[in-house]
Amino acid sequence: MFVRIMDSVELTNPMFLVSLVLGAGFLVAASAAYQIYGPDSEGHIKPKALLRDGLLGSIFAAMAWTLIPESMKSVTESISSTIGSATTTAVESASSSIGLSGGPDLQVGPARF
Repeated sequence: MFVRIMDSVELTNPMFLVSLVLGAGFLVAASAAYQIYGPDSEGHIKPKALLRDGLLGSIFAAMAWTLIPESMKSVTESISSTIGSATTTAVESASSSIGLSGGPDLQVGPARF
């Protein structure tokens, strides 16, 4: 039975790896926020706890892939496209604010003196 479940997970699918990273990042961010702003916070972040929570986040994401692979694929694609479009917008606004509209000019061929 275990082999049949693991055959349904596409380990070569890039969205699988993206979802593992997103799951780890989500739990690391939540853990860091709790360590800083929690009721019994000491004011500093413990790296060992962040590593533990990152591993747990990726394990939880892998478990979700085995239970609901179609839903995880669509959720991961939508989140990665949202992050990609937000990154593109941020880069375009930063380049226009420093005066790089249209990108740098590129001359191809021999130099004209």
